[in-house]
Amino acid sequence: MFGPVSRFGLLELSLPWRHTPLEDVLLDADGRPSLQTRALSLVRRLRRHSLSDTASPRIVARCTPEEAAVVAPLAERLGPRAAVRPDAAVAAGRGHIEET
Repeated sequence: MFGPVSRFGLLELSLPWRHTPLEDVLLDADGRPSLQTRALSLVRRLRRHSLSDTASPRIVARCTPEEAAVVAPLAERLGPRAAVRPDAAVAAGRGHIEET
């Protein structure tokens, strides 16, 4: 899109965003981590824990039901040892990893 002519006689050009700005993806409107950011963080912790603890037969991530909806498909890709359990008692962003 073309803009006005600047004071230096140059034609200004404005380009639309090709991607959503990173700040908009990582943070919600209040400046807190978004649901996707919290979910990805939990999946990373679940993966790291499953790689470091090879003795436990099952490793479970407990998180809010909203986060569990995002985390569950990603956790399935980690293999049969990784699981996600929604728990309404867990605060948003405070999911934790358990060995069962």
